Amino acid sequence: MRKIRLLTYPNAELLDVAGPLEVFAITSECALALGGQIETPCYEIELISLTGGAVMTSGALTMGTGCADLQEVNTLLIPGAHGTNLPRNDSALLAWILAQSEKAQRIGAIGTGSLILAQTGLLSGRRVTTHWAYVDELAREYPDLSVVMDAVYVTDGPYWTSAGILAGIDMAMAMVEADLGRRMADYVARRMVAKSRRTLGEVQFSAQLQAQEVEVGPIRRLMEWIADNPSADLSVDALAERAALSRRGLHRHFKRETQLTPADFVERARVNEARRLLARTDQSLKRVADAAGFNSLIAMRRAFIRSIGITPAQYRKMLVSDLDYGSN
Repeated sequence: MRKIRLLTYPNAELLDVAGPLEVFAITSECALALGGQIETPCYEIELISLTGGAVMTSGALTMGTGCADLQEVNTLLIPGAHGTNLPRNDSALLAWILAQSEKAQRIGAIGTGSLILAQTGLLSGRRVTTHWAYVDELAREYPDLSVVMDAVYVTDGPYWTSAGILAGIDMAMAMVEADLGRRMADYVARRMVAKSRRTLGEVQFSAQLQAQEVEVGPIRRLMEWIADNPSADLSVDALAERAALSRRGLHRHFKRETQLTPADFVERARVNEARRLLARTDQSLKRVADAAGFNSLIAMRRAFIRSIGITPAQYRKMLVSDLDYGSN
């Protein structure tokens, strides 16, 4: 049985705590329901704190915790918090994490928990991520880290880091996949009624989410349609016709509401789709380019370099490397 311990502290983000733990709890239930060769329960879960006892998390919810006196642990999880509630200068907390790093087989940080883990020095020289609102701060304050700006989660050796809240659930399901296989992880996602299970390489701030930031109206509806149909005819004429605007009107309204041109958003949506396919499938680069709506491999390559600074082939190689780390 794998031992999962989540270290909490006052004002920790409630969903950073509850979401990942629920993934592991549901996995044990699913394993029992599926039968087969998987040991049940799969995970032994405990919420811990430095002092033990009741701890108030965000959302004014108090949780009971065990005392952080670990003899053996497979996975140690560290949640994030908002702003000044983040205890990254708590010397006792940092010293405890450092001591446990020698016992834990893997350590996962959820959201701004990455900044706590970075403060210990354990992430030095490694690839990491965090919530999109804090990636610049992480990169600025810890220049020895290789910060992946928009990843859902990243693995490097025994260390896993994720974007905030929902991405912590994605990371926990990826840990389940590394432990028990893809079939189990997909089954858990269905039990949790997840729309999809985001994997390595996918972005935390998708074109769909970007569309939702725009006021409801023709431009938002057009953005949502583009995000859902990246391989369609997305020429300026086709988009203008769909939005019932002139070419000039489309450009003016789109730029005013999104600070992007239609062409910029189309490229972003297509790069996002290509990244999703590279993460989830073993399709050839040519098939990925076609499915994502690029008219050639060269066009996809140029778009990737503009967007994330590397080619699709380099991106796929990076994903394979991360998968190898994550399965250890």
